[in-house]
This record gives sequence, C-alpha cells and structure tokens, in this order.
Amino acid sequence: MFPVILLITVILAFIGIGLFLVIGTLRRIDFLVCVPEGWFYFYPYWFLKKSFGEKAVYYFHLFIGVVFILGGIGILLYAIS
Repeated sequence: MFPVILLITVILAFIGIGLFLVIGTLRRIDFLVCVPEGWFYFYPYWFLKKSFGEKAVYYFHLFIGVVFILGGIGILLYAIS
C-alpha cells in the first residue's frame, strides 16, 4: 500500500509543479520577483537573460513546466501498464 501512495504523490507532485509553472508563465507572473538576486546567477537564467532577453526566461519556465507534466503523465502510464 505504501508504494502506491508514494507513486500517487510523485505523480501529483510532477503534474502540480508543471501546472504551476505553465499557468504562471502564461499569466505572466514574474517568478523572478520572489527569487533572491543571487539566484539569478544560476547559469540557465543568467545565460538566457543575457543572450536572448527576459522573454527567454518565460519560455524556459514554460518548457520545464511541460516537461514536468509529461513526466507525471509518463509515470502514470508506466504505473498503469
């Protein structure tokens, strides 16, 4: 029973994080407002903003959100089969 509960929790976490990122990005919530200044030097954010501008960070969040959603669905399909 415990592995089933753990699996459901992981699936919901993946899909929840993905939905948070996708919906937040589409609604243009600026995630970077609540991120400490030093965190912006995290390489993907720094590289994206420096090379492609602020809009690239939003697309990065959208991409990561979709990956999380697809990962949750993939785990769910694997568990069902």
